[in-house]
Amino acid sequence: MEETDIDWEGLAALREGFLHDARGKQYWESERLLRSYDATFAARIGWKWDAVLEELLARNCVFDATAKVIDWGCGTGIASRRFLVHFPAFRSAEFFLFDQAMAAQQFACQKITESFPGVKTKIVDAHTVSGVFTDATVLISHVLNELNETQIQELLARLETARQILWVESATGEVARRLVKVRESLKTGFYVTAPCTHQCACGLLSEKNLQHWCHHFARPPMEAFTEAHWTHFSRTLEIDLRSLPYSFLVMRNKAASAEPAVVWKNRIIGKPREYKGYMKVLSCQEGGVEEYLFQEREDKRLYKQLSKGKSGPLYNWKLKDGRIAGSEGEGIR
Repeated sequence: MEETDIDWEGLAALREGFLHDARGKQYWESERLLRSYDATFAARIGWKWDAVLEELLARNCVFDATAKVIDWGCGTGIASRRFLVHFPAFRSAEFFLFDQAMAAQQFACQKITESFPGVKTKIVDAHTVSGVFTDATVLISHVLNELNETQIQELLARLETARQILWVESATGEVARRLVKVRESLKTGFYVTAPCTHQCACGLLSEKNLQHWCHHFARPPMEAFTEAHWTHFSRTLEIDLRSLPYSFLVMRNKAASAEPAVVWKNRIIGKPREYKGYMKVLSCQEGGVEEYLFQEREDKRLYKQLSKGKSGPLYNWKLKDGRIAGSEGEGIR
């Protein structure tokens, strides 16, 4: 969209609602607002999905190409479109689109069909969507700030029969902690594929880690810094385009898949905090979440990569006296 075609006032009102209480609100007032959202906020969500899906491919995660995919809380269908780009085997599946707003569902169908003409789409409502979860691949995106506890429990009950779940959310502390609770609720029947490197209880639930939350950072594409409407978007809505935090959860039903192999034992949460000559790294592993000290002199190459954000999130730390002394390889740039 051209900058002049975007409904900036509508987007500002949307953001205000997202930042406060968006539960139960109907906010798609016009097709112009949907198109404006799709070109801005949804595009940023798509960049987060790209980061998650690229990580899964880099980790050699092979998903069963199920006959059904549910985009639950589909919005403008950005999750389905990014998923279809990265996992083309699913282009023969039927995509079921659910959202509280019919206008959004119709828009999502249109956008998916435009991008992938051969993909079948179907709109479902709150009553008919329940019967679609069994053996389905479920995509869920940015919904936890809109659901109350009863609605979350209803969704979790439906998810119990799904084949695999890919869930991407914003990275606020509240939302990320709610997603951890989702993980703990489902892990009896599901293996955790990502972001975790283990199947144990989440280490962030311990008393010493209550001030932390599980979040990661995606790299925005070059267009975020070269196209005029993104400059206007950043200035008008006061959003830093350089920062793209997200939280996510990927799980596979134990009845239909094998336990993921452990390749990487440690994962960085957030970004390392750097000081003069050393940094502190919040690391997740089977034994819990620990903040490790890493001195530059221990491994200057790795230190430089971490400092410049050029390393991936997955490692096999070499520890010395409880401190990071290096890593036996690193995964996913």
